Amino acid sequence: MRILFDTSSSLELFQQSLQRLEEDPDIGAIMVMLPSGNNHPVSALTPLLKAARKPLFGGIFPAVIHNGQMYRQGHLLFGLPAPAEYCLIEPLDNLTERDLCALDTTDKGTLFVLIDGLAPRIGALMDKIFNTFALDVHYLGGGCGSWDLKNHDCILSNQGVSRNAALLCFAEGIQSHIGVAHGWQPISKPIKVTESRDGRLITLDWKPAREVYCQHLLEYTGTEIDEKNFPLLAPTYPFGIARLDTEMVVRDPYMLDGDDILCLGDIPAGSHIHIMHGKEQHLLDAASEARQRAQATAGSTPGRCQLVMDCISRALFLDDRFEHELTAFAQPGLPMLGALTIGEIANHGDDYLEFYNKTVVVGVLE
Repeated sequence: MRILFDTSSSLELFQQSLQRLEEDPDIGAIMVMLPSGNNHPVSALTPLLKAARKPLFGGIFPAVIHNGQMYRQGHLLFGLPAPAEYCLIEPLDNLTERDLCALDTTDKGTLFVLIDGLAPRIGALMDKIFNTFALDVHYLGGGCGSWDLKNHDCILSNQGVSRNAALLCFAEGIQSHIGVAHGWQPISKPIKVTESRDGRLITLDWKPAREVYCQHLLEYTGTEIDEKNFPLLAPTYPFGIARLDTEMVVRDPYMLDGDDILCLGDIPAGSHIHIMHGKEQHLLDAASEARQRAQATAGSTPGRCQLVMDCISRALFLDDRFEHELTAFAQPGLPMLGALTIGEIANHGDDYLEFYNKTVVVGVLE
C-alpha cells in the first residue's frame, strides 16, 4: 500500500501523484480522495481521470484526513497493491443485480462503497448490495459531497466525475477489520414512524413529523423551533433508529419542508426512533471505541494502514475540539488516512450493511 498526500490544490501536482502510482508496479488500483475546498473546477479533473490506465475510484469529500489532521484542500491518493474492479452506478435508480453480479467477489476482500451523499434511495441501494454479497465481503465507505451540503459532481472514476451515483470497488485480498461507534444518547421515548418516504419523515405517532419533533425539543431545550433556528439546533438532536442487539443507527435531520422533516438517509415507515443528543466527551469516547473495536477484530494483526470515515456533522458539532477526535483514532506506527463524509457505510463482517449518519467508521486494512 502506498499513500501520497499534498496540501496544494494544484492540478499539476495531482497529475504528478497519479503518474507516480501509475508507474509503480506494486500498485494495482488507486483510490482518490479530494477535499471540496480545492480552487479548480471539478470538470478539470475529467481528462486526468480518463487518462488513468489502472482502475481508479474515489470521491470529492468535505475534507480529507491524513495522519491525524483534517485538510480542506489538496489531494490524498491511496495505492492498493491488489487487483481491483469497480462498478459505477449512474444514476442510482439504474442499479441492477446484473451490475452487482459482474463484480467477482469469489476471493476474500473488501468492497469499498462510495456514494453521492445527497442522492435519493440510498437505503434501497444498501439493501441490493447486501442481498447480493451478504457476509461474503467486508464493506467500507461513505458519502461524497461538499462542505456546503449542496448537490455537486462528487464521484470519481476512470469515466470522469459523476453525481447522483455510486461506485463499488472490490479489492481482492485486502482484508479489513472494522469498528463503528457514534456516542449519541436517546433523550426521548420510542416514537413510531407512521409515514415516510426515503429520507422524508411525514408523520410520527400519526401526527405531523414537524409537530412531534419540535414539541420534544421545546420540552427539552425550552426553545421554539422554526425554519431559522432549525439548521442550528437539529444537528445536535438527530434521530436514532432502533436496531436489535446493536447501537442505534443515527439519522441527521437537515431541513424542514412544511410539516415534513428531511433527513440524510432513509427512515422506514414502521420503525421506531428516538430523538438523540450528544455531549462532546461521549463523541470523543466513541471515536476511541471505534478504533478499539477495529483493533479487537484485527487481533494480533498489526495492519498496514487505518482508513477512517468520519461524519462532517461531528466536525461541525465538536468545532475546535474535533482535533481531539482525530487524536483518538491514532494508533502508533499505523498510517491514518480518510475523509469527512456525508454518511458512513460499513458492516462488521457479521451483521447487516448500514448507511450511518453522525458516526465514525474505522477500518484497519492489511
